[in-house]
Amino acid sequence: MDWALWGKILLLTIVVGVVFALYVFLISRFAKKTKNGAGRISRSRVFTIWGALLICWIPIWLAAFPGFFTYDATTAFIQVFYDEVGYTAHNPLIHTLLLGGTIRLFYGLTGSYNAGVAFFCLVQMMLLAGCFTYTIRFLSEQQLPKWIGWIAALYYALCPVITIYSSCTTKDILSSMIVLLFVIKYRETFQSGPLNISSCVLTIMLGILSILSRKNILFAMGIFFVCQLIAKEKRKERMIVILCVILLGIASDQAIIRFMKAEPSSPAEMLSVPAQQIGRVIYLHGKDALNDIEHAGIEQYMYLENPYYPVCADSIKSAIKNDAIKGHIPEFLKYYLMLGIRYPQDYLDAFNYLTYEAWYPFTDVDGYTRNAYTFDPEGTSFFTCELESPVELHSIFPELYQMIWQFSRRTTIWKIPVIGLLCSIGFHLWILTINLGKMIIQRNQQDLLMILFPVAILFTCFMGPMVLIRYYMFLFYLFPIQLGLLIRS
Repeated sequence: MDWALWGKILLLTIVVGVVFALYVFLISRFAKKTKNGAGRISRSRVFTIWGALLICWIPIWLAAFPGFFTYDATTAFIQVFYDEVGYTAHNPLIHTLLLGGTIRLFYGLTGSYNAGVAFFCLVQMMLLAGCFTYTIRFLSEQQLPKWIGWIAALYYALCPVITIYSSCTTKDILSSMIVLLFVIKYRETFQSGPLNISSCVLTIMLGILSILSRKNILFAMGIFFVCQLIAKEKRKERMIVILCVILLGIASDQAIIRFMKAEPSSPAEMLSVPAQQIGRVIYLHGKDALNDIEHAGIEQYMYLENPYYPVCADSIKSAIKNDAIKGHIPEFLKYYLMLGIRYPQDYLDAFNYLTYEAWYPFTDVDGYTRNAYTFDPEGTSFFTCELESPVELHSIFPELYQMIWQFSRRTTIWKIPVIGLLCSIGFHLWILTINLGKMIIQRNQQDLLMILFPVAILFTCFMGPMVLIRYYMFLFYLFPIQLGLLIRS
C-alpha cells in the first residue's frame, strides 16, 4: 500500500469535509434571498460582451498564428486531405470532417495550409464567445447578484485555460462548448411552467451534437438518463427527451461511420483503467502474480510484457490485442476481476495514480512529462503549445508566444496564487462536488439534475488513459454557473 498517497487522500477528505460543513452552516444561517438583480441583458450589451471576449483572445491567436494545430490535428488533416487514406472513428468524425475539410477547402483556394487553420480557429473563437455570452445572459436571469455576471465575463476573458485553448484545434473545445449549451438549455427547458416543444427539440439537437463531438458523452448520457428517475416534476418528459438524444445520437454516429466507410474505434481506449491496473500488478509482483487461469485468460487479449507508467496509460493500452478482444470484452473483464479480487489494493493505487491530477487541486498535470515520452522535472502537460505538420508558425507577436510556451510547458502557472487554482482541474471538480452536496441537502432538484450531467461526464473521464486539461475542459466552461450555484441561498 502507498501510505503517502492514501494519507493525502485522507487529509484532503477531512479538509474538504470541514470546509463544506462550514459553508452549509454559513449559507443556511446568513444568506439572504436575492432578487433577479441583473435582469436580462440587452441586445446591445450582448454584442459588447461578445466583442470584448474576442478582443481579449485575439492576441493569443495572433501570437500562435494561424492557431494551435495540435492534439490529433494531423490525423484529421491526413484523413480528409488524402483520398487514399481511410477514415477512422477513433476521433469524432464530425470534427475530423470540419477541421480537415476546412483546411482542404482553403488549400484549394489559396494554396496555404495555414489559411484553413486560421479560419477554423477564428470561427471557433467567435462561436465560443457567443456561447459564453449566452451563459452570462443565463446567469443574469437567475436569482444572483449583479457582480456574478462581471466575474463570469472577466473569467472567460482572462483565465489562461480559456484564452490559450480558444485558438486550439482540438475537438475538446467545441465538444465542451456544446456540453455547456446543453446544460443551460436542459435547465431552461424543464424549469417551472408549461413545456415548450421547440425548446425540447433544441435540447435534443444539442444532446445529439454532444454525442457526436466526443465518444464518452454517449456513456455519460446513459447515466444521465437513469438520473431522470429522481425527478418529481416532468419526469416522463425528461426521460423521453434524454432517450431521444441517446437513440438519435447513436443512429447519427453510426450513419456517419457507415457513410464515410470509417474503421470502428479501438476498444483499447475504454479499457485504459483495467489495462493500467493489470499492468501495475505485473509491474510490482511480476507475471508470477497471475495464476494459470488468469495468465492464460489475460494473455489472450493483452501482452503481459508492457510498460507501466503510473500517471499515463497511453503506453500500456497499446499492449491490448485489439483484434482478439473485439467481441470478447466481457470475458477479458472476467479475468480482470479475478485478478482484482486478489490484489484490490494495487488496483486502487493504480486508479488513484492515474486520476489524482484530476481531483487533487494542488498538483500540476504531468502525464506527458514524466512517463515513456520524456522526463522533465520542471515540465508540465498544461498545454502542448505547438503546431503540428504541415502547418507552420507565423507569429505576429513572437515574444508573447514565448511567454505562452513557458506558461504551458513549465510548472510556473501552478505557483501563481488564485490563477494556479483557477487552472487546476481538482479545484473545479471540488466546486462541482460541493454544489452536488448542497443541492442534495437543499433538495433542489432543478439545479441538481442540471449538474448531474457534468458529474456523469466526469465519471467517464476517470476511465480515460490519463489526465489532461482538455479532457476536463467542460468543468472550466461551467465554472461561472458553478459559482452562481455556490453562492445562491
